[in-house]
Amino acid sequence: MEREVFIIEMDGIIKTIESYTNDPFINSYTRNLKISVKNKENEISSKLIIKLLEWYEQNMDVIEKDEFVFNLKAHRKSFLLLKEYFETY
Repeated sequence: MEREVFIIEMDGIIKTIESYTNDPFINSYTRNLKISVKNKENEISSKLIIKLLEWYEQNMDVIEKDEFVFNLKAHRKSFLLLKEYFETY
């Protein structure tokens, strides 16, 4: 995935994650990811994406079973976009 395409998708990814969790570490990772991608800091971006992918891997089962999650498709899409961008860079 091109960096420019990821930048376009990034706000949706961030809002999806922040709609589910108020974990200050996860929210910090999303904010810093936005900055690092825009600044072309690939090493930092990769480390942050790994943290977010690990969070999704640990929480996706709970998210999928949570009756109050209204945007499950957005979570699945966010996870896949993060994974695709990580594999590209």
